[in-house]
Amino acid sequence: MMKSQKLGGFGRFRARRVQAWTVLAAFFVGVLFGGLIIELIFVAQPPEGKPTTAVASFRDVFDKIYIMNMDQCVERWEMTKQYANAIGIDVHRWSAYQAKKEEIMNPPDGISTRNLQHDYIAAGALGNCVSHRRIWKDVIDKGYRRVLVLEDDVFLTNQTWLMLPDLFRLVDEAQEIHKKAWHYIFFRRNAIRNVRDEKVWSMSPSGHPVTIAGPSWGTAAYAVSQAGAQFLHNEYSEFKWPVDVQMAELEKRNRDFVSLSACYNDEFKNMCPENVIEYTKEEKGRCNGSGTQQGGRISKEELNRKYREMDGVEGDQSDE
Repeated sequence: MMKSQKLGGFGRFRARRVQAWTVLAAFFVGVLFGGLIIELIFVAQPPEGKPTTAVASFRDVFDKIYIMNMDQCVERWEMTKQYANAIGIDVHRWSAYQAKKEEIMNPPDGISTRNLQHDYIAAGALGNCVSHRRIWKDVIDKGYRRVLVLEDDVFLTNQTWLMLPDLFRLVDEAQEIHKKAWHYIFFRRNAIRNVRDEKVWSMSPSGHPVTIAGPSWGTAAYAVSQAGAQFLHNEYSEFKWPVDVQMAELEKRNRDFVSLSACYNDEFKNMCPENVIEYTKEEKGRCNGSGTQQGGRISKEELNRKYREMDGVEGDQSDE
């Protein structure tokens, strides 16, 4: 079992000194049995706190790695690039959409807010929905098989990157056993039901089970498949709740949507710190608050009243 590592500062990726004969032996064993070789590229010792090991084996796991970043949050993007450069991966900045309050009743991309179920809708939450939905549309349009999506204040831990090739091999093989494909994989979540009741989908290289996730909040770090992107793009044509809450509601009512959890589900800790590090307040820079609460808000009652007025319905009708 791979032990959890905590990354501090820019992350601590331990350099491994391997003798030449060990590398050669591993190479020939890998060729003989068709296994994946984890290529470790050793670099000179950097300043204290920076990662030291570049790992190449997981570069083909995802067709693309999206980092959702607001234009003004430069420090978050710079921090993410330093993490990514240290391990030799390409990440793609996705400019987060920042909605204005006046867009709540006329959202972009054909999204409707008429069936709002949450107590209120904030412009920031609407912008977050638009941003994720546009990423899913990009996945659909480009025909990507699977991608990783990270919001700009988190990054996967070293051990999680190392496990990705075997993790997805096991997860994909299990599709044949379950006779259905997965759509979405949480690397970070807030489970709102008892995780111990979840059924096992497959094992993980960590030795912990990958489970069929019960209703959970979590859109900060996830993998999504082509089928999952199509499913979610259609689902989020209506804004009913904030994005992560709507994900949990989708899991409650639709058994056709297959979401998995790659956390340590048998030893579950909220937000899965074994998988994901969250940037400190200092690392987040000027953007150390929640973007989903920015830009003003409208209550459900006020929104319903405004829609009735727009539709020419009597304004004294009570809200349901």
